[in-house]
Amino acid sequence: PAEVVAEGTLRLMPTAGVAGETVVLAGEGLEDAQYVFFDGTAAEFTAETNDDGSTILKAVVPSRARSGRITVVGVGHALTTAVEFTRILPL
Repeated sequence: PAEVVAEGTLRLMPTAGVAGETVVLAGEGLEDAQYVFFDGTAAEFTAETNDDGSTILKAVVPSRARSGRITVVGVGHALTTAVEFTRILPL
């Protein structure tokens, strides 16, 4: 990952989910996202541009994800969720 020289905050919806579900991440500086991590576990994601020009990320909860903060790493910076994501285990 890129060297982290600045940090910001991400918003996420929902704040809990099972593996395979999609989480939406919003915040400033997402247009150059290179990696998404769920408490250190890499996730697949796509970027979308909203009508207002802002970028959101749609990340899939990895099968090995743990509860914790979500981090997006871009070129020279990282953004971290203000609240923890809760991984719900199947019954």
